Amino acid sequence: MAHVVSSEPSTVLSKTTSAAIRLDSGELCEVVIAEDYRVTVSKIHDDGRQDILYEETVAFRSIVSALGLSKRYYGTRWPCAQFHFELSAFGRAILNCQNCAAVAALLHEAMEDARRLRVVYDVPFPPPRPRSQGA
Repeated sequence: MAHVVSSEPSTVLSKTTSAAIRLDSGELCEVVIAEDYRVTVSKIHDDGRQDILYEETVAFRSIVSALGLSKRYYGTRWPCAQFHFELSAFGRAILNCQNCAAVAALLHEAMEDARRLRVVYDVPFPPPRPRSQGA
């Protein structure tokens, strides 16, 4: 059965959160969530090489993908003590895959679902309103 090998919360020095998951096939899959919500999922080879299976650099799309995965794999338990919404959503989905090919297919399907939403998602979030001075 697939299981989490390691999980690292973000720290002051490392602004990423990550988890390494050993799949049923024996392959090692790593999920990295950056501070700005970029998501990278890679296959880690025994010699340390990485093949990127999924990469989303637009924060809104990665969050929408995580929401879809979270809904789809709601009943799957995330076994790590730390809780990070995106890491939990992507991790729970990966735990249900047999191998890295299935991970890539599943996550690309989630990305396409996010892109199909009828919202404008490449527009930056509105800047915060300036605070009124005085009064």
